[in-house]
Amino acid sequence: MIVFDLQAVQSAAHGERGIARFVSDVASTLATEHPGVVDVFAWNDQLPFVPRLDALGLGDRLRPFSELRDREVDVLHVNSPFELLEYGDVGVPVRPRRTVVTCYDLIPYRFPHRYLTDPVTNGRYRTRLGMLASADAVVTDSQSAADDVHELLGVARRRLTVIGGGVGPQFVPPTTTLEERMDELRAEIPGLLPNFVLVPTGMDWRKNVEGAIEAFGLLPAELRDRHQLVLACKVDEHQRAWIDGLAEGAGVADRLVVTGFVSDETLVLLYQTTELVLFPSFYEGFGLPVVEARACGARVVCSNASSLPEVLRDERATFNPWVVEEIAEVLERALGDASFAAELDRVPDAGFTWSQAAERLVGVYDGLREPAVGSAAPSKPAKRLGIVTLMPPTPSGVADHSKRMIDAIHEHVDGVDVSVFVEQTATWSAELPYSVHELATLIPRWQTGELDAVLYCFGNNRWHRPFYPLMRIVPGHAFLHDVRLLGAFDQRRLNELARDLYDGNPDGDALFAQPIARSAMSVLVQSAHAAELVAADGGGLAIDVGPHPCEVVTDATLIVDEGLPWVVSAGIADETKLSDVVADAMRLLVREGRARAAIVGLGGDRFADDGDGIVVTGQVGAGEFDEWLRRASVLVQLRGVTNGESSGVAAHALARGVPLIVSDLGAMAELPADTAVRVAPDVTASALATSISALLDDPDRRTAMRSAGLAFAAEQTPLAQARRVVDAIFP
Repeated sequence: MIVFDLQAVQSAAHGERGIARFVSDVASTLATEHPGVVDVFAWNDQLPFVPRLDALGLGDRLRPFSELRDREVDVLHVNSPFELLEYGDVGVPVRPRRTVVTCYDLIPYRFPHRYLTDPVTNGRYRTRLGMLASADAVVTDSQSAADDVHELLGVARRRLTVIGGGVGPQFVPPTTTLEERMDELRAEIPGLLPNFVLVPTGMDWRKNVEGAIEAFGLLPAELRDRHQLVLACKVDEHQRAWIDGLAEGAGVADRLVVTGFVSDETLVLLYQTTELVLFPSFYEGFGLPVVEARACGARVVCSNASSLPEVLRDERATFNPWVVEEIAEVLERALGDASFAAELDRVPDAGFTWSQAAERLVGVYDGLREPAVGSAAPSKPAKRLGIVTLMPPTPSGVADHSKRMIDAIHEHVDGVDVSVFVEQTATWSAELPYSVHELATLIPRWQTGELDAVLYCFGNNRWHRPFYPLMRIVPGHAFLHDVRLLGAFDQRRLNELARDLYDGNPDGDALFAQPIARSAMSVLVQSAHAAELVAADGGGLAIDVGPHPCEVVTDATLIVDEGLPWVVSAGIADETKLSDVVADAMRLLVREGRARAAIVGLGGDRFADDGDGIVVTGQVGAGEFDEWLRRASVLVQLRGVTNGESSGVAAHALARGVPLIVSDLGAMAELPADTAVRVAPDVTASALATSISALLDDPDRRTAMRSAGLAFAAEQTPLAQARRVVDAIFP
């Protein structure tokens, strides 16, 4: 089964333009010209259904996501991983054997200072980059976009296919007179005059609206007086005021027309009627307006940047968009030189059609589809994955996480045989269903070809110190549970790295993730924040396989004690986790008779004792730890600083439906808003006590948070993350 994702067509903001049009036209062409290829065209029933989905004519092959949940499919085609960034998940809920992802551009990644300044958007965008990095095939609409995917993300050329684009059947040369077309346009756009210059654009920095207006203002007065500059785009009140200010400054306020949003019918008329289309964009993924305009018979001049020379194949009709004088020079020649205008009419068709795009896409599907039943093609041997890590009973969160991940891979991930490498095997290893080897045997087993890939699981303590020297001999992938990794190196190695990487004087922000990240074949982390830290330390792009998995809990019923509600903080208590602030807030609540309080885990006695009315348990076993979590009305887990780690305690709490109060920092800040209350990293005890009290006083909100936490935990299981890890290692 092949599933084609239609979510981009449901975009409220862009459903009538750009990517939505691309996806719609590809889907329609596949359905009509290759009717037996795609089995399901899937729409997201968590988003509004839009009429344009019915207009695609897909019949009973148009089906909602909910009908596909947990189905195993041969190929899943994700058509727009970045289109719906405001939603936390754009994944189709199937289990694909192979994945195709369409990438139209990496413009935000090229210009992060313009597009990725918001931490939430930045985190979500970089998470989606991991989808490209792990896909079996990536298709692009232009060679320029393919080059960016290869150069910026390191995706191998063999996994990239340029399918191009096309234009809809409505984009054709005119069949009516100029006067008839102008009459139709004036009914939609009052004040429009003949001989206008059309700029099909949007209110996006890269569209270079400012350059278009300034270049028009540089034209000789005779040309300005003979033409109007028409911006075809949707604008709000503030954007219109900005445009008017630009036009006033350029001396062309009386020659400017802003259409507002126009329908496809009106856009076609504009293309058919304009004297010239000006497209001064700084960067494009394809350049669909240029292709559409040429299909309507319009003359076009455009930028020579990114993909645009691919869609307008005459360098004389292009200019450097960063130089306004160059835009004005080409514009003046196109409007004032009849022979050049005639040459623009003869610019050859670039040859893009939806039929060609669909045919190339079918070739990608065919290359990924598994052999038919009964064919002679041999089955693929299982991939052999070696995992270098800590394992229980080592008292480490990395050990516990690794055990759950390895169990999930062994039991549920087809096509992967896992072997574990630890520093010292023990009697418990004989009871495991997979092989466990001494760490010292990794090199000879690698040299004799027993492993296809190796994954090193790093944390920030001395138990991980043997891993980096091994990685430099046996190449592999790195799973970073922390990004500050000073503890993973002995002092001699730290001194060497400080000298080589940080000029002998690392500052307090030096994470020492760089040497591991640069030595690794890929870097896996559990949050967008951790990926940002890796990049900031000079370690390049990391793949977010997070969030931290929530264990599967068979009994998530809460323990209800008589008396006041329990406020609990769990795990190792420390100043970095603001345990002093938490304890002070607990004292306030206890004194006011608002709640009972407990600090569960090591180190609590440094911050409170029974004399404060706070229960301090010290280290407890798994059963008692579980009971304390299920007893809590509110669990408080804070951090004053973050090293890119994720909170296992918070994940355990979500799996039990416990309402959380967390710091608005790092991975905790990426938890869904309906599962946790966020407080500032510098929160005071008084403010924290107020937040806790507000949550205790709102049982309806706690009930909603419990439901949201349980739903989140049901999706973010060890198996879900294990699949993402395997997909990243064996793309």
